[in-house]
Amino acid sequence: MLAGAVAGEHYFLVCILGDGGELAHAIPHKYVLSTDARLVHGFDGLEASERREFCRIDVLPSPTIEDSERYRELDARSFTVNLPPAHTVQPLLRTIPAIAGALPNAACWQFLSAIGLSRPSAVAN
Repeated sequence: MLAGAVAGEHYFLVCILGDGGELAHAIPHKYVLSTDARLVHGFDGLEASERREFCRIDVLPSPTIEDSERYRELDARSFTVNLPPAHTVQPLLRTIPAIAGALPNAACWQFLSAIGLSRPSAVAN
């Protein structure tokens, strides 16, 4: 229960900085709260059976090629559901720490690319 929180969708972003203070990873989250301020489960865009399948594949020591492909498909759907609404992207970009220092191969680019930021070229001009 989240006392004082209003019902509805709530988005937040976990930012992880690298050793040099640069943005290394950005993990979007969306939570849905009920009118009694409780967390509603099942808002990741997956059906219950898909969520069980996702969790099953996640713990396999050596998944098959088919399992790996299915896992990537389900993971991508779950990721997309957590992206912030378009009207919040510009204000969000002003608050994300150390974007300018993000390395071209950093994990944060999955999120940044998904919200429309271009990955810098690894080759200097």
